[in-house]
Amino acid sequence: MIVSDSGPIIAFSRVGRLDILKRLFGHVIIPDAVYEELVVMRKGRPGEPEVRQSEWIQRRSVRNRERMDRFSQSLHEGERDAISFARELAGAVAHRRTMR
Repeated sequence: MIVSDSGPIIAFSRVGRLDILKRLFGHVIIPDAVYEELVVMRKGRPGEPEVRQSEWIQRRSVRNRERMDRFSQSLHEGERDAISFARELAGAVAHRRTMR
């Protein structure tokens, strides 16, 4: 599993090799902002149908929106969301390990 912003999905889609991400990672998690960018704003462009229809690309919501303020405004919203969600996921995994 990996958390992604739109860049890798667009790049692999343009060359018709989105399957590489599935083979390497099994599941790709994208935050809501990335989903909106890929499916709503890029309707009909490479990657849009795969993201909309795929079960292995999963949309998730960022819980801690306050962290977003700490990121440089030079990052797009999808990039900030992907970083925030990856940090949340890493924190949840670390917490589960300490609870064992």
